[in-house]
Amino acid sequence: MSNPIIGEFLTLPRPGSKISGRFVCGFGFSPSSNVYKLVMVSIPSKGSDDEVEVMVLTVGFGIWRSIGTSVYPHWNQSSSGVYLNGLVHWIVGIGPLQASRVICAFDVESERFEELPLPPCSFRLGRAELELGVLKGCLTVNVCYKNKISVWVMQDYGVKESWRKEYVIKNKIGRTFHSNPHVPRVLKFTEEGQVLLFFKHELQAHTLGTRGLVRLEADRMPSVVHGACVHIPSFVSLKDAIAR
Repeated sequence: MSNPIIGEFLTLPRPGSKISGRFVCGFGFSPSSNVYKLVMVSIPSKGSDDEVEVMVLTVGFGIWRSIGTSVYPHWNQSSSGVYLNGLVHWIVGIGPLQASRVICAFDVESERFEELPLPPCSFRLGRAELELGVLKGCLTVNVCYKNKISVWVMQDYGVKESWRKEYVIKNKIGRTFHSNPHVPRVLKFTEEGQVLLFFKHELQAHTLGTRGLVRLEADRMPSVVHGACVHIPSFVSLKDAIAR
């Protein structure tokens, strides 16, 4: 955990229990109690009889707490949780053979899960990839299918009818978006009419109304990037988080 603006970092403790399979994480803030929390969902290995365990760490307390098991057995293991409005969000599969998907939201304050509806887009499960994001303070779902990304925006948080398809990004390159091991993440829309994406270990840009992507280069940025997210600058000291 770090704040690069003021050059501080904080080492968080490891979970006490052994994690036998894979896991997904999410980081969020509770405006009610003014605390930061890290949530980890432990996903058992295929064929294991273990259940999906949910653990929470309140920053500054140094102890991981198990808050029980999850009713959602199928998680997107390549995605970290997306924080918005005091909740951390993932897309999870439900039903036999993951027949359908929903947005699973973890309330940082109450430490309970709730569900949000996906946009009313038509896609075949297993043929399209879905990725959550946040643009201009709104929750988004990027539907990646073949050579196209459809960006859906939830204009009124929690209201199913407020989903709107705002943007369509097309790729003129032969390779399709959803066949790659890493689904593109839409990071930001600039005032110049460009879309910034993280795709295939690179930062890339797309100009609205055109086709294709352009790799972005910056000073001291490595040729291969293993992850990218939008950073919101803050001058809040990590010492204040510990003091809480």
